[in-house]
Amino acid sequence: LVTVCSKYSFHEEIIDWERARERCGNQENSSLVSMETEREWHFVMNLTKKRKKERWFIGLKIVDGSHAWCWLSGSIAYVNENSSGTWRWNKGEPNNLETEKCVEMLQNGKYNNMMCRGEYYDENPGYICEKQV
Repeated sequence: LVTVCSKYSFHEEIIDWERARERCGNQENSSLVSMETEREWHFVMNLTKKRKKERWFIGLKIVDGSHAWCWLSGSIAYVNENSSGTWRWNKGEPNNLETEKCVEMLQNGKYNNMMCRGEYYDENPGYICEKQV
């Protein structure tokens, strides 16, 4: 049994997913959060409820040319088979797979896929960095 402890930091500046990933790596030697266990997902979701932002970039991205959603840590999170299944996707998600290859977590813990770069139609999400300690 291996236990890994992490430190989480929450950032509310207005940047896109790719820049958030770069900021985590450059400023904190960390990564966008990879919630690989149910326990970690609950922990992080509860932390987001104490924040102003209602949406947060997380380290989940679709692998180009596949239907696999992978954490930046390298583990496979979900394989999309043209349906949202019973996983943590918000209703109707994932959609627009040609352009929306990155993921945000909503305050209710559900996931929404979105564009990795560029401006968004409304308020940009914050982002969560994770550093293993």
